[in-house]
Amino acid sequence: MSGYPVRSLESLFWCGVVGKDAGSNPKLHVGLGASHCMDLPVVFNIIELCGVLLGYAGAILIIYGGFCAAFRVILLELKRTTFTYNKIRREFTDKIVFGLEFLIAADILATLLTPTQQDLINLAVVVVIRTVLGYFLSKEAAEFNLQ
Repeated sequence: MSGYPVRSLESLFWCGVVGKDAGSNPKLHVGLGASHCMDLPVVFNIIELCGVLLGYAGAILIIYGGFCAAFRVILLELKRTTFTYNKIRREFTDKIVFGLEFLIAADILATLLTPTQQDLINLAVVVVIRTVLGYFLSKEAAEFNLQ
């Protein structure tokens, strides 16, 4: 087995060629170790950036859904649209649920960076609340589809 030995705890990955698969293609092994791969702070920065971007994406989806819903309600009140309140509510609910999924992903990534017991408990509570909220909003949206 060729590869690079573990040199320090400062790096996250051990990279090396383990062998060949059935098609004589090299198999790459990625594990803990060697300093020639990504440094741990770089990986943490990437994870943190992804978490922040996912959090912003979730918030933007929910805000965008709110603005769209408000605009459509105004158009409906002025009788310049064919939307119904149920359709507006269903589309807004869909955007809220989708945004909540992004926010859950952001919370999971944030907890990867600081995995204390209290952080894990907080994450579990937040995920349960958002999942239950998302479930009931999806159920409400499905009921609007039946009407």
